[in-house]
Amino acid sequence: MHSSRIGSNIAKLRESKGWSKKHLSIISEVSATYIGELESGKKNPTVAILNKIAYALGVSTEELIKNTMN
Repeated sequence: MHSSRIGSNIAKLRESKGWSKKHLSIISEVSATYIGELESGKKNPTVAILNKIAYALGVSTEELIKNTMN
């Protein structure tokens, strides 16, 4: 998995909902700073974090990591 692609997927899904990082942070219970680091590719998320973010965004974890395996 490429963390920058995962971060890009998170950002696209978040933005498609019109949500700020802070809003996603509140819904997912993941800090806004950490979400920013994920979106910029600076951090590699754990499965637990991916699950929280995916649930908050209303998608499956598989959808969140789609097209990141290359």
